[in-house]
Amino acid sequence: MDERAFVEALFAALPEAFEDREHYFDEDGALAYAALGDARMWLEDNAIRVRLVPRWRASVRPGREDLVRRFWDFVEQQAAASAGEADLETLLSLECFEGVAWVDDLDEYLGPSTRALRRSA
Repeated sequence: MDERAFVEALFAALPEAFEDREHYFDEDGALAYAALGDARMWLEDNAIRVRLVPRWRASVRPGREDLVRRFWDFVEQQAAASAGEADLETLLSLECFEGVAWVDDLDEYLGPSTRALRRSA
């Protein structure tokens, strides 16, 4: 996996989430885990609504559907490209699904490769 290309593609997919892009590069290269994790957390803060009562339920905030769609379209492209590439599959699984319960409620935004990766995570 080319981490620089991954991070640059993520910036292009969800530019709103990244004010300080230089933060995601260091002397060793690109920080793909940090960038993807921060993008997901930004999405949680800016596009996802979680209700705890009467039961736990997540939904997309009105007018924020495009943000959610662009994020998951990026993940879908990466998941489709990751077939057999363990490093990329691990990155996507950890940062998109590990401890991220709201994904189940937004299944309509996930593509087939992302769903398959989620099931195996």
